[in-house]
Amino acid sequence: MSDPSLPESFVHEDDLTTTYCIEVFAKLAGTNPQTVLHYQELGVVTPCRKSKEFNTEQLRQVSRLEQLRYSHNLSDSALVLVSNLLTEIEALRHERRQLLR
Repeated sequence: MSDPSLPESFVHEDDLTTTYCIEVFAKLAGTNPQTVLHYQELGVVTPCRKSKEFNTEQLRQVSRLEQLRYSHNLSDSALVLVSNLLTEIEALRHERRQLLR
């Protein structure tokens, strides 16, 4: 899933996930690093490591939130609410998958 046009030092891959530094993450999410940091302050996205790296699931989340923010002109408090609802939906989906096994 890594982008061949990005320098290797900005993208880290292992067996489980791809992680991105904040600059690459913001670019791939269609926003800027300041917005990602703002989302982090709001608690709608958290780095997967202390070094401010983000993974592909967080990338999907920020992309979704950016689309919602601009298509529905959401305020920060509405964005936090939507983020919490999306997190709850994902938890319920995970729980349902576990029950169906």
